[in-house]
Amino acid sequence: MQNLNIIPIGASHEIDDEEAKIGSPPYIIAEGLMVAYYAAKETASAVYSIAAAVCPTRTDYPLLDADSKSLGTYQKSPKNQFAKKGVVISPGGAADLNGAFCPTAIYNVKEKKFIVYYIGKITATSVYSLCLASGRGYNELVKNIPGGVVTAIVTPPAGSTLQLVQPQVMFDKEENLYKLYYTCIVTASSLVSTYLATSKNGYDF
Repeated sequence: MQNLNIIPIGASHEIDDEEAKIGSPPYIIAEGLMVAYYAAKETASAVYSIAAAVCPTRTDYPLLDADSKSLGTYQKSPKNQFAKKGVVISPGGAADLNGAFCPTAIYNVKEKKFIVYYIGKITATSVYSLCLASGRGYNELVKNIPGGVVTAIVTPPAGSTLQLVQPQVMFDKEENLYKLYYTCIVTASSLVSTYLATSKNGYDF
């Protein structure tokens, strides 16, 4: 039951031949597909991009079923492999100039849109921001670009240089809120704190 490699590292000169780091949650279900977003890097010197992989949904049991019998059946299924679909978010804006990684995704049922939140590396050193891209297709994502530049939805507090990592988004139906949890590492002291940002529409936090 162990070592089920759903997104293997690619061959030489593929977008993920150096690293393929799955986001959190590992996949979302929408439009009849399980969609996994992950951080991909081609070479040791390259910056990260966000790539996507898809797998048909199963109606009999989910991928991460706690029932070992179901999980074993799934492992034998040809549908246990996600088909890699390439880069869906490339770095290059003011908020993600030096890389895009740590994706977390949600499907906005009302708008029928995929929303991917991710960490953007602003500088070659340790300055990060939380960015988003959205679209009606899992691989047709457009960055949040008010004013013509990629704009962070969450930035470090004034006067602090922070590393923003490990974001995870959820929709709270009872409170009708999008909740975006993330961790900040204060680079000067290495102190770690967890924060929460909320939004009514999934865009304005």
